[in-house]
Amino acid sequence: MSYWIEFYDQGNKIGETPAPGSEEEAREHAKQGLVTHKADFARIVDVGAERAEVWSVHADTDEARISKP
Repeated sequence: MSYWIEFYDQGNKIGETPAPGSEEEAREHAKQGLVTHKADFARIVDVGAERAEVWSVHADTDEARISKP
């Protein structure tokens, strides 16, 4: 599958990028992108499934925390 990450601030799309690798890698990339893009929300869409959303995260949730290696 191919994924695309979209970043939003106050409901407005402020950026997007292709996601690397697996869905798990895309999730980590999205969480890091919240900081990079100064976004309050990110969502991952499956490009091959008519851009269906497969995961999303709000910056103010515990789930948005970046995992330590």
